[in-house]
Amino acid sequence: MKAFSFLMVFLSVALAQAFLAPATFQVPRAMDALSPSPVAPARKSLMVMRERKCELLGKRANRQCRSVSFSHIRNKKTQGVNLHEKRVWWAEGSKFVRLRLSTKGWRTVKKYGLNKAFAKFEVDLHQFQAQH
Repeated sequence: MKAFSFLMVFLSVALAQAFLAPATFQVPRAMDALSPSPVAPARKSLMVMRERKCELLGKRANRQCRSVSFSHIRNKKTQGVNLHEKRVWWAEGSKFVRLRLSTKGWRTVKKYGLNKAFAKFEVDLHQFQAQH
């Protein structure tokens, strides 16, 4: 009986130390090592991955097309959008804006002008900035 009571006391002390121990006795966890240190602030990455789509018309790559060989073997392929990076002066905002436009989008801008084209497709020009 004394061995059983000793075992119960030992288990209760072990459980109390395991779950209720102060922070000074805890073993560091793997996720704590990955968190940024409080001394050096985390820097924001300068690299931004942007989707390959026209910022005016919203055109994207066609991923459902197939190329058919002479022997009628069909393979999936992607038809990309004809995108161009354009740095255009925006007179109303009095700054340059860098746009990623398809050829049809660029023709629309040339036809209507920058403000009217973006107003027609309800796109806000304030979100685009040119990097010098």
